[in-house]
Amino acid sequence: LAKSGLTTRLVECGKNRFSTITVLKARNEKAVLLMTPHLDTVPAGRNWKFPPLSGQMYKNRIYGRGASDCKANVAVGLEVMRSLVEEKRTLDYTIVFAATADEEAGSYHGLIPLLERKIIRPDYALILDSDDFNIIIAQKGFLHVRLNITGKKAHGAYPERGINAIDLGTEFIKKIKQIKFPHKKHPLLRPPTINIGTIRGGDKVNVVADWCQIEFDIRYLPDMRKDTILKIIRKNMHAVSKARNYAFEIIAQQNPCHIDTDHVLVRSLKEAS
Repeated sequence: LAKSGLTTRLVECGKNRFSTITVLKARNEKAVLLMTPHLDTVPAGRNWKFPPLSGQMYKNRIYGRGASDCKANVAVGLEVMRSLVEEKRTLDYTIVFAATADEEAGSYHGLIPLLERKIIRPDYALILDSDDFNIIIAQKGFLHVRLNITGKKAHGAYPERGINAIDLGTEFIKKIKQIKFPHKKHPLLRPPTINIGTIRGGDKVNVVADWCQIEFDIRYLPDMRKDTILKIIRKNMHAVSKARNYAFEIIAQQNPCHIDTDHVLVRSLKEAS
């Protein structure tokens, strides 16, 4: 961006969580368009055939964590900004290009504080986060839930003297996977889902586990209410353990969204594609 003659700000909205903001001024200030991909990725994890942070080319493909989600979109945004400067284009609206942190975990250290602190003030937003070359006008909401289960410690030679929190955790998982959330069929989105993302528990192989922690990801449709979803989860948890030796917390949340097919941005993208 600097090589293109553009000034870029680094904004830190969480410890070591930086977003970049670049402004391309218009001939007037009638409107501001936010164009925003995200910089963060989910963890690389294991079992890669290629080094996950290498961006290695193989048979005309780039392999690496985030190559599609969302480094490709960052590259597209950079090219758009570079091309506009190179071609000396003057638009009727200002473009704010914001490559943000923390999108994968709810944007609490990225886009949300940038908007809440009025660091950026867009009239419209184009989110660069698709890899299908489609115009996306609807998105599920998500709930990231952490379930903490408490058991009773005992020596592994006498498991009957304890309460195994991992055993309870497996029962909770079975119940969670059976949940069918009531919903209306959406013309663009698939039904709501639940994914068990992590499970941890216990201190040693020969000790009855007195703790277990499960994290799961719920994706829900625009017609569904967060409070109703949580009520259904609580009901199912109570069915497994009436002793209520568990607690759960929301660790991240984002509302679903849907915009009209006749919105000016959608019309403009259709005409350009």
